[in-house]
Amino acid sequence: RVIAAHSAAIECIAICSDGCTVLSGDDAGCIYLWDLYSGAISQEIQCPTSGGISSAIWIRSDDLGDAFVFGCVDGSIQLYALINNSRNVYELKFRAVVAGPIEDLAFNDKDKLLASVGGGWLHVWKVSSKGPNLPHASRGPEKAEVAKNVTFTNDRAGIIVFYLDSHEM
Repeated sequence: RVIAAHSAAIECIAICSDGCTVLSGDDAGCIYLWDLYSGAISQEIQCPTSGGISSAIWIRSDDLGDAFVFGCVDGSIQLYALINNSRNVYELKFRAVVAGPIEDLAFNDKDKLLASVGGGWLHVWKVSSKGPNLPHASRGPEKAEVAKNVTFTNDRAGIIVFYLDSHEM
């Protein structure tokens, strides 16, 4: 099957824990949610003023249910969750902006922490359904190198950041 909805280069793709729903984001600031088996698009989200969609992940929490987060070139991080009593229709719940483009996102499902890297910074956010923005938990030291990837350790007690040019972790 070939899905040909995007008009710009696809930068990220993520599969929901249900194994059926996929999201893809592109350089034009467009996100598509589609059914993996039928290929049908269930929702289109356009964020053209945010620049390209640089990273996206699915998350799950008790108060939000299945949700997804994506990061953009303009430094914005947006969280979408299912609308109550809907099937595959998501709405914006939170938006935060940090300096520099978002390069990568990671989620710690045990503690409901979201890590983002971009603009030389590591940011860690506590994900909840309260408040107008993702509550900012902490910010790591700024580095001149590009922080390209982030992941939580297997025991979820630490975070590893991978830097592009310096070859450091």
